[in-house]
Amino acid sequence: MPRPGWANWPGQCAGDSPARPFPRTGGARRTPPRRWPRAPNGWSRRHVFELRNEGGVVVKSVVIRPERCVGCMQCMIRCAEAHSESGVLALAVSESVLAKPRIHIGVGPELRPFPNKCRHCEPAPCQEACMPGAIRSDIAEGLKIVDPARCIGCGMCGMVCPYFAIRYYPAAQAPGHGPVAIKCDGCHERVARGLEPACVEACVTGALTFEEVNLHMNEGVNRLANAAFGVSA
Repeated sequence: MPRPGWANWPGQCAGDSPARPFPRTGGARRTPPRRWPRAPNGWSRRHVFELRNEGGVVVKSVVIRPERCVGCMQCMIRCAEAHSESGVLALAVSESVLAKPRIHIGVGPELRPFPNKCRHCEPAPCQEACMPGAIRSDIAEGLKIVDPARCIGCGMCGMVCPYFAIRYYPAAQAPGHGPVAIKCDGCHERVARGLEPACVEACVTGALTFEEVNLHMNEGVNRLANAAFGVSA
């Protein structure tokens, strides 16, 4: 009767042991998998290269670099102007329903100004919490867009937003509805005409830029690789 032990497990051969977990094949031992060097933070160089080389749809988005923000609030003014009925600042201030900015300058670490806007999460908690289905996905642009005509102003999206990027104001697109959800829409109409988002156009310090998301991620991965291994991914 065979003796219980490692050699009697399915797929194992006599002579193999937990210290040698590679079954013999034709008398030759399998080569162990390559061990990638690991950084103190737990990342390995393989993880860095997998992130660097991961494919995907090329999507452009507004990238925030808060260290460059000076708190001038020009992005807020330009955003409100672009979303007004007239699209002109001199006329927008006299409209019956004042347009509101979709980006806000808050207070960040060390009391420095921080531009805060919708991150267009995927999956988006606001979209999942929206009972009337007023938040739709624009797959081509990677955006989450609010339909003011369908919004009932229940406030559920604002409660679940992890970035506090949703505000509630009356909107000219939904007359008589009262306050509705207002958030960044990526200036998709401007982008469709070949223009940059309004906030990016107004920012002169480079705190807001309009870039391909994959390229921006590659920059971050390269910084991670340099910090962890002293090499570029």
